[in-house]
Amino acid sequence: MADNSAESSFLPGLVAGAVVGTAVGLLIAPRPGGETLALLLDRSASLRDRISELLDEAGYMVRVATRKRIG
Repeated sequence: MADNSAESSFLPGLVAGAVVGTAVGLLIAPRPGGETLALLLDRSASLRDRISELLDEAGYMVRVATRKRIG
């Protein structure tokens, strides 16, 4: 039987690492501060929207899987 706690903590860790890596990369990039901030805000909004879509999709998949088990 697989260790579900290790599997369930991988995705949040991956997302957090991607966010931190992107932020650090943008902050050390050779751009003016205002331009970097605007880019960072734009990308964080895009990431937030994508995460929301993924969570909605995951919720749908859980509901479908639950119905299959019950029914």
